[in-house]
Amino acid sequence: MARPKKDFSPKKEQEQKSIVKAILEPRPKISITQVTNIAADAKAVLEAVRQVMLEPFPRKLPPEFTTNQVADLCEMTKSEFKSAEISIESTRGKVKSSDNYKSYTLKETIELIKLIGKLPPLPKKKQGKVIAVASYKGGVGKTTISVSLAQALTLRGLKVLFIDLDPQGSATTLFGISPEVEVQYEETIMPFIYQDEPDLMYAVQNTYWDFLDLIPASSEVLGAEYILPANASKEGYVFWDQLNQGIKPLRDIYDVIVLDTSPSLGYLTQNAMAMADGILTPCPLEALDFASLTQFYGVFTEISSLLPGYFEDKKFDFIGVIINKAKLEKDDFTTGNIIKSWIKNSFKEYLWDVIIPDSKIPKETTSQLKTIFDLSYDEVKSTAYKRFREPLDKLADQVLLELYEAWKRG
Repeated sequence: MARPKKDFSPKKEQEQKSIVKAILEPRPKISITQVTNIAADAKAVLEAVRQVMLEPFPRKLPPEFTTNQVADLCEMTKSEFKSAEISIESTRGKVKSSDNYKSYTLKETIELIKLIGKLPPLPKKKQGKVIAVASYKGGVGKTTISVSLAQALTLRGLKVLFIDLDPQGSATTLFGISPEVEVQYEETIMPFIYQDEPDLMYAVQNTYWDFLDLIPASSEVLGAEYILPANASKEGYVFWDQLNQGIKPLRDIYDVIVLDTSPSLGYLTQNAMAMADGILTPCPLEALDFASLTQFYGVFTEISSLLPGYFEDKKFDFIGVIINKAKLEKDDFTTGNIIKSWIKNSFKEYLWDVIIPDSKIPKETTSQLKTIFDLSYDEVKSTAYKRFREPLDKLADQVLLELYEAWKRG
């Protein structure tokens, strides 16, 4: 048998020299100081990118809406909408010199939805509901869905508070705020976690999006994973009920409080799940994501059984599993459809009839630090936009229906 020829190419020779050098002259180990420098360099680059992507303060501006868009949100034809405007003597909206159509600000749009839209009136003396968007696995689209849902609910006449519980602060970034540069410790949940504040009222701040407020996050929030269990030894302290106590006064101010959690079942996520009235869990049609979703609910119920009184007394208004990043095919035997059948057989009625497709749209919008609801009229005409936007609106409508049902039950 012929012996294999040796590779004497310059590239191979250089690789061999590098290996010999690595053996004879090994590099020193990497110190924490060097890791600190890496983090600082990355932070500087991220801030530079952010400054390019975002306009000077105020960095993000809400979208404007055409007459047709506002009429659709009010569930009216264009002529019905114009008649309704006249009936309430509204002076909202204006025609810009550069356009040949009337445009409305986000605030004007939401005001008109409340005044003349066909949504049923909110119940009196209701308490705001808490929705936790949670997952055991990163990369499932949790943050994009949670921020988009919060925006969509304001377009249905609700006043919304968004609480970012993820130390990565991805949701905070989508609100146009740099977690590491602009969010101070005292603006996060942490002063309350340390019990320096009686509730979370101090941390609420306005955003560029009307009727949607925010409690931001930064890496400081990671400290909650240490403080919550450390406080558990204190008499009368219920670590899994801490956040619930903090949001009690906020339930009287907001119709909905949306929680974006970290991809884990750490102490903060346990707090979020424990106080939530509704839980939404997105799941792409991948075998590992299905396995993670199954594990998530299994571990949550195991943890719940260890919380005194919680397992027996807790009742959720709704739980929804949402298929996300779907690449469904007509053939019933494709991998995506097979995994969908697994999810359906596992979660039955808790699998909502909402399928958010895999799309280039969320990738393009998040690269600009936007959601699909941030896009202007000129940016929303494509078929891809409509295909991605429609299921998000369907999700918001389903959540709205669940909220009204919950308020009706009392």
